[in-house]
Amino acid sequence: MNGGEDYELLFTIPLEKKDLVEEINDVSIIGYICDAGQGGKFVARNGVELELKAQGWNAF
Repeated sequence: MNGGEDYELLFTIPLEKKDLVEEINDVSIIGYICDAGQGGKFVARNGVELELKAQGWNAF
């Protein structure tokens, strides 16, 4: 990956492997996946939950 753009890779792992990933330098845990019935939510550090809604970006 080059060309002046900044990229970060996102990946998921089983929850039982979380402790192993926490030990890796320069890897940040940003969230977790839950049952789809709970819907998509952003949970702020203070615990406030905000419903996520599909949005897009059109460059043209």
